[in-house]
Amino acid sequence: MIGAGVAGALTSGLVRGEVVVARCLRDRDGSLAGPEPRWLEAAVRLGAREVVAVTVDTVVTGPAERAGLVAALPPGAMATVDMESTAWSRAAARAATPCLVLRAISDEPSDTLPEYLSRCLDAAGSVSRGRVLAAALVHPRSLMALVRLRRNVRSAAERLAGFIEELIRS
Repeated sequence: MIGAGVAGALTSGLVRGEVVVARCLRDRDGSLAGPEPRWLEAAVRLGAREVVAVTVDTVVTGPAERAGLVAALPPGAMATVDMESTAWSRAAARAATPCLVLRAISDEPSDTLPEYLSRCLDAAGSVSRGRVLAAALVHPRSLMALVRLRRNVRSAAERLAGFIEELIRS
């Protein structure tokens, strides 16, 4: 199983559009095993950077929140943040299926996203576009930040799709 999507960079040195591969995963319940070594090696050989993928249950919107997550990591670890990676890994483990988590960076550690995004989650924990639109109408100054975020997510997703195609061919 390949879990793929975008992630925010927690640590400096990771830039927008860069493809990363989770060598290990962490969430509030602890650490999970990483991918099968041959899959990890193949992704790294194609240019993915190894990271610790930190999974949280809300949108991380600012540098202070990111710094708090980094403080819990080993010194020097390169890390990303997302909302799904450990769930994918656990589902693959239950099915006795190897799992590789690939992400492309959509936002950097110093980026600030509209703070209301963390309040725009639906019952399943996904970002609700309708709630984002309603919040943006109340906070019109945030519209440019949302446009930039959408552009960054789209660009990162396109980069990731090309990477996955190359990985599968190899």
